[in-house]
Amino acid sequence: MLTFRNASLITAILAVAIAVLMIISLDFAWLFILLSISYMALLVIGSVKICSGFYLHSQCRLNTAEKIIALTFDDGPDEATTPEILEILDRHDIQATFFVIGEEAERHKEIVKEIHRKGHTIGIHSYSHGFFFDLYGRKKMEQDLLRCEQVIFEITGERPVMFRPPYGVTNPVLAKVVRKLGYKVIGWSLRSFDTKIKDEEKLADRVIKGLHPGAIVLLHDDREITAKVLERIILMIKNEGFRFAGLDETA
Repeated sequence: MLTFRNASLITAILAVAIAVLMIISLDFAWLFILLSISYMALLVIGSVKICSGFYLHSQCRLNTAEKIIALTFDDGPDEATTPEILEILDRHDIQATFFVIGEEAERHKEIVKEIHRKGHTIGIHSYSHGFFFDLYGRKKMEQDLLRCEQVIFEITGERPVMFRPPYGVTNPVLAKVVRKLGYKVIGWSLRSFDTKIKDEEKLADRVIKGLHPGAIVLLHDDREITAKVLERIILMIKNEGFRFAGLDETA
């Protein structure tokens, strides 16, 4: 697997080789430019593709070949839509994982308590979910994650161990912080795009067409469309012969 460490090592070796060639002739300068562009492109792709394992390992699917999937929800809790989603999950006896934003959890403590009471897993999705979270320094990023962890602990009495990076973006700083804090990073293998799709039928079709054994499905419990279409999606998934499991059941 190509990782940040070995990619940097290979790039450094090639850079030295090109530098030697440039001593012989500046005609090889274009190779150095090409190498630099390629390396930067690799860093960007590695950052936005959480399942690449470029900066850190993440679980992006369940460890099974059976028709089993896991539902995960980001960006909550939301006072309007999260309770509705919890009711739907309860009716179908489904255990899901909620990656909560710390400041939202503080605003809606009773909803977090209800998520926990119903047996769902609660994970960290940062405290602030700031747009520039990925540009935080190591200390600020660590403080942000620990603050979210503490909020969840104070509400539920349990310390979360699962973490999903905001926007699914990773980088070397986050990798160091996560390793220090000992979190288990969770990605996804089926992205619903419920933050962008406006049509309920299109959203349901996207999820169903993307189904595969061991899928970890990314949804958002702060979206009205998700609450409206969730039961339809669940029924369609069951009709395809799949069953639901928690992230820790087949990990």
